[in-house]
Amino acid sequence: MAEILTTAHNAKRMYRFDLTQRLVARLTKNEAVVGGIGHTNFDLWSAGHRAQNFYMLGSMGLAIPIALGVALAQPDRKVFALEGDGSLLMQLGCLATVATLAPKNLTILVMDNGVYQITGGQGTPAAGAPTMPPSPAAAACPMPAGPRMRRISSGWCSSASRPTGRISSASSWMTRGR
Repeated sequence: MAEILTTAHNAKRMYRFDLTQRLVARLTKNEAVVGGIGHTNFDLWSAGHRAQNFYMLGSMGLAIPIALGVALAQPDRKVFALEGDGSLLMQLGCLATVATLAPKNLTILVMDNGVYQITGGQGTPAAGAPTMPPSPAAAACPMPAGPRMRRISSGWCSSASRPTGRISSASSWMTRGR
């Protein structure tokens, strides 16, 4: 199967730690960040420890449900969930709950490396899936409330809610205004 990927002349690869570091650097208020088990958690700690960070240990797939609980309990507080693709697969049903409740203050970032890295690097079912380039038409398309996802380069970017109601890539969101 041929991989579906177009590379622009100015395309840059997104790295998990760099994305996490940029996120932490942009936090200026009391935003809560829940780091999933494994490397998303380690990256969050390394990017800059904050009292508002919650580090998961030993519980695959619970970063999003915990972040959802924080978002619902504190609706005036912005909440971020950082989760790996393998960990998300352990609690995939939580996305239906997020879509149903659609809290406007919750953002989910799923780092997709195609493996269950923390348990030994076994491949996930999506490990061989082709990468789709971002579509300008999709970026301008209004979306219903609930989580919105698209695969970008080697990672999925998801936002449980965006005030504009449009798909937005993590790379453009993280670099906006810089």
